[in-house]
Amino acid sequence: MGGLYLVADINEKEGCHYLGRLEDGKIKLEEVYRFEIKQIQKNGNEMWDLKYIFEQIKAGIANCRKIGKLPVLVSIAACDDLFVLLDQDNKVIDDMIFNLDELKNPETFKNEYLPYIKQAKCFLMLADYFCFLLTGRMQCNCTYLIPGGLVTKDTLNWNEEIIEKMGLNKSQFPPVSRPGNVIGNLTLEITDEIGYDFILMETLSRQTAASIFKSAENSIGKENENIQDTDQTQQTDRISIPDELKIIIGCLCILFIISHELKDMDAAIETIRKYLLSQ
Repeated sequence: MGGLYLVADINEKEGCHYLGRLEDGKIKLEEVYRFEIKQIQKNGNEMWDLKYIFEQIKAGIANCRKIGKLPVLVSIAACDDLFVLLDQDNKVIDDMIFNLDELKNPETFKNEYLPYIKQAKCFLMLADYFCFLLTGRMQCNCTYLIPGGLVTKDTLNWNEEIIEKMGLNKSQFPPVSRPGNVIGNLTLEITDEIGYDFILMETLSRQTAASIFKSAENSIGKENENIQDTDQTQQTDRISIPDELKIIIGCLCILFIISHELKDMDAAIETIRKYLLSQ
């Protein structure tokens, strides 16, 4: 049996923690924690309760210790399009969460949110913000940034034209990181609170993780083209997997590769394929 790896996945409605491992070349999953996203009323608006969500992320991690199954690597995935601006004290300004869609016209974003921009010290995607709270280290996962054009795909450099139009400057944006990069260990304070330490890794955006899973699904679909219609229908029904598990499994594949339990992404896709066929 290989090591245990934990992925916490946060979507618009809930968060879930799954432990994963490789056993005889097959992915094994175990849900260890789940919580609903909590909203708060602030300034007449309904907003995410970020403090509560972070407490739940920690609770899910701590639960692994309670059940005696400690992960060696942990990753966090969160809503792809959401980001925050931090003030000089590294607090989310007014608990406000922004959407990357608003940056399609960065000058309009600047005009609408100028009071926030004037207070901003740092930009972080939501997943990167939760990682920062755990480790004290700031970096931005490129898989969240490339689709919206905030970083260039080839060089992974920040798009300074968009940043300038937002009313910010490049110094307010942390280094861009790739999936598989080490973020760091927990802070001493968080380690004491959770009860153990581990390495937090960059994984994938939810969309990118799902696309890896889709590659495995497509390979099965091509095989099914040579199967009789009745058999094909049964096969399709048999591999119907909830979207949240597609995210979890895609993210876990990065951790499997980092730990050398899988050689590369092709091996990861083949492992997902075997998982689908076993369902």
